[in-house]
Amino acid sequence: MKPIYALSLLCSFTSPAHADTTAYNTLIRGKLERVVDGDTIRIEGYKESFRLYGIDAAEKRQTCTSRTSGQDKLINYGEFATDFLKREILHDYMDTIITCDFNSTGRYNRPLATCYAKNQIYKDINLNKLMVFRGRAFADHKYSKDAEYIALEVIAKKNNWGMWHGRIKCEQPVDYRKRQK
Repeated sequence: MKPIYALSLLCSFTSPAHADTTAYNTLIRGKLERVVDGDTIRIEGYKESFRLYGIDAAEKRQTCTSRTSGQDKLINYGEFATDFLKREILHDYMDTIITCDFNSTGRYNRPLATCYAKNQIYKDINLNKLMVFRGRAFADHKYSKDAEYIALEVIAKKNNWGMWHGRIKCEQPVDYRKRQK
């Protein structure tokens, strides 16, 4: 990837300069309580979990196949996505402040939100976009038609990042959930 393009792409991961004036109905801000899974977080002081809008991460027990040395090996990709969000991005919370914009709820009545993290490492980085860009979550093609998430997924695939690495085969989480029923 060309350095200038990568820089402009990373800049799109930051929150708007005046997040309080966005068109969304609600803006919340608080300390991260915990990462539930690769696309769901909890914020201190709120009883509900916040589902990251526009993405679909592997379910907690969902495995993917990794082919190394001619042999297939199962890896828990749901755990991998959760750990990535928890450790690599949020650095086990490190007093991370989360800002989320949301205006609707999903199937399970959880707020669907675009969330930004701010801590000692990151300054208002868009968690939703970063999970897709790094190949840790799929763009949610079913419920979100946001072209930017789909473009980020294409970039991750092209660069073999995360689950798009040529040796890893993962099914869409929506298909995995259907099979579990």
